[in-house]
Amino acid sequence: MIQLEDDEIIKMKRGLGWIDLKEAIKSEGCPICFIMNKSLEKYFENLLHEFALDVTVHKKMIAAMGMCNIHTWVFAEFSDKLGIASLFETTLSKEIKLLKRTTELGKNNLPDDFKNKKKLEKHKKTIIEQLLTKGYCLACEHQRESESFYTHEILTLWSDDEFQSYYGKDDIILCRSHFLFLVEECGRKEIIDYFLAIQRSKLDNINYQFSEFLRKHDYRFQNEMTDENRKSLIKVLEYFGSKKNVDREGYNDSQPNKR
Repeated sequence: MIQLEDDEIIKMKRGLGWIDLKEAIKSEGCPICFIMNKSLEKYFENLLHEFALDVTVHKKMIAAMGMCNIHTWVFAEFSDKLGIASLFETTLSKEIKLLKRTTELGKNNLPDDFKNKKKLEKHKKTIIEQLLTKGYCLACEHQRESESFYTHEILTLWSDDEFQSYYGKDDIILCRSHFLFLVEECGRKEIIDYFLAIQRSKLDNINYQFSEFLRKHDYRFQNEMTDENRKSLIKVLEYFGSKKNVDREGYNDSQPNKR
């Protein structure tokens, strides 16, 4: 029976996800946020080029009544306006039908009937039930899956020497939301300890640069301001708020009817 060394076993665990993960940990900021934004861009391109007329996609769009706020406006930035319009056409038609149906509600009642508060509340509830969404934003579902997959890739490769050499750079740090998610998904204390120690060390470095950024706004020290000092503000914002267009709380709490 062939005996494999630990590093060989680790390398065998590297799947296709390693390619994306390696690119992410060579960049700056939260690698999970980085991958999610890249993955979302590819997802929207595929949606426009291959699935703009797909019946299943249109059914999901109708169930969700479009997309969430963030993904609607990310999607709107793509150049294929006809493709975007095609995906929203059936949703708009469905909305018009629903509104037409709701205008029929209560027609058999007399105007004075709705002076009764209970009847009015019941009428409002019926209208709202007709119009509430019954599905999830397509892009939110995609981002949730992407986030979970690459977080588990990190947990699988945590002891890989090459992974650690890139992840150990000061420019790489999980945002607060993804750090908490990684801890939640982790099944071994030594792995938690590893990421906790690195997170604390990196945040200490950011805090030092951030303190210098604040101090050097004093006119006496303005000439001492460095690029690293300036970048610290963005790092602090991304740490607490994640990268732009990544709303972890939004897409993990985006139950139907609650957008």
